[in-house]
Formats: sequence, structure tokens, C-alpha cells
Amino acid sequence: MGDILTLLAPLLEEPDALLAELHGYVEKYKPILYGVGNELLGIYTDYANNTDLFAIEAKLRKNQFDAYKAVGFSDEQAIAFIINDNLRLVEQMKKTSASASKKKKTDA
Repeated sequence: MGDILTLLAPLLEEPDALLAELHGYVEKYKPILYGVGNELLGIYTDYANNTDLFAIEAKLRKNQFDAYKAVGFSDEQAIAFIINDNLRLVEQMKKTSASASKKKKTDA
């Protein structure tokens, strides 16, 4: 840690030098960061254009609805059960997230 402070001390004494140094690093690593950003954007674009994924999700929901109907529930009841399942899932995710946040705070 002391080595870093020794290196930074002259830069902190001259803010203009710090800005110039920072600008140099930005210019040096900008192509790499843009490349990584473009790769991530490409992955996200592939994901968004993947209709198979959404078709699978739709089929899953349709099968769930049909299963409720097959055992005698009305359309409204089947939809209510599906909504209730989704609400429980969201609540569980919130609890898990809150628990993880508390754990991180106590570990810090």
C-alpha cells in the first residue's frame, strides 16, 4: 500500500499531472474497453434475437395453464394460480436478495 501512495503522492500534489496521467490511461485502454463492450453488446443482441428461448418460455406457461384446466379449474382460476406462483417466486427472490445483502454487510 505504501508503494502506491509513494507513486501517487507527486500526482496528488499536481492535479493537472493526475488528469493528464488519467487521460493517458483512458486513451491507452479505450480500444480494449470498447472491444469488451462491443462483445457484451453482441452477446446481449444474440440473446434478444433468440426466439427459441421465448418460445420455450411461452410453451412452459401454456402447458402450466393447460394442466390446471385439465384437472378442472376454470380459465380464471388457472390464471390466478399462475399469477400466485409468480408472486411467490418474486417474494422468495426478494427474501433471498435481502438475506444476501445483510450477509454482505455483516461480512464487511
